Amino acid sequence: MRNLSTITLKGSRYSDTTLVSNYFIDNYMINANEAQIKIYLYLLRCFGTNASVSVSSIADRFNYTEKDIFRALLYWDRHNLISLEFDESNTIVEIYINEFTTPAPEPVPEPAIQEPSNVSVAEKKPYSQDRLKEFKSREAVQQLIFMTEHYMGKTLSASDLNVLLYMYDHLEFPLDLIEYLIEYCVNNNHKSMRYIEKTALGWAEEGIRTVKEAKDNNNRYKKEYFAVLKAFGISGRNPVESDIDYIKRWENEYGFDIDIILEACDRTMKAIAKPSFPYADSILKNWKSRNIHHKSELEELDRTFQKERTNTHINKAPAAPKPNRFKNFKEHDCDFDELAMRLIRN
Repeated sequence: MRNLSTITLKGSRYSDTTLVSNYFIDNYMINANEAQIKIYLYLLRCFGTNASVSVSSIADRFNYTEKDIFRALLYWDRHNLISLEFDESNTIVEIYINEFTTPAPEPVPEPAIQEPSNVSVAEKKPYSQDRLKEFKSREAVQQLIFMTEHYMGKTLSASDLNVLLYMYDHLEFPLDLIEYLIEYCVNNNHKSMRYIEKTALGWAEEGIRTVKEAKDNNNRYKKEYFAVLKAFGISGRNPVESDIDYIKRWENEYGFDIDIILEACDRTMKAIAKPSFPYADSILKNWKSRNIHHKSELEELDRTFQKERTNTHINKAPAAPKPNRFKNFKEHDCDFDELAMRLIRN
């Protein structure tokens, strides 16, 4: 559903000139992305012009999605450059652009609810209703819940809230990282909180704590996912969850670099002439058991295997032919190559 509500802009700026604080340029532009910067500058430009502004109109003007606009507005609200006002239906109805008379304060993180220190990353215990109520009373968390419901297209259940609180409280993810995580999963057609939680646990185990680290990690994996599909001769589709699970296992559990993984895919195609993640997995599992770490070690392994195969072939005595009615006699022990040489010499 498109957000067509008109938003009122309030503040105290001279409307004929768009003034941008040097403090904004020096301290906020560095960390903001392109969309966030554009949206903030556009809000400054619209100030005092009596222009009709809405999330939908801004999205159309910049060719962004409404989710992009909504995310940018929440970003600047958290950094106190703007203040958002919502109506009873959680629709933005007013944006107040804050002054730069003094440097805008950085958002102060709220203290996390402490859990016992012996709880591992993989463990998750349900929170009590009182804890959930206290969690939901925080303004920053209210925005997180609103944003999550916006992306998920539904009202969050108590179980969903447990997952959010677990990421915020126990995994100690900052709010912008949780936002990006949810947006990333939903944009990849995964609206299951179970999937989102699984992804969060993966990021926690990999030490990801910022949006930049998450984006760098996703971009790296995305290139490797498609490299594996290409090695299998697969085109015209994105990697599915089972493909990604195999690739992550090969990299994280087996500890292989992408060049060895691609070599296993290539050998799979040569062996069975069709893409097979389980077959490639069996190859890589064998290499892991042999303590292979580099592609150069594969060459030595291949030479050893070929040598053993040759020796086995030489040492194996040929089976005696079974007699039949056409061949029921003892063959001559004659070297026909030697006989041919004698005839040539004579």
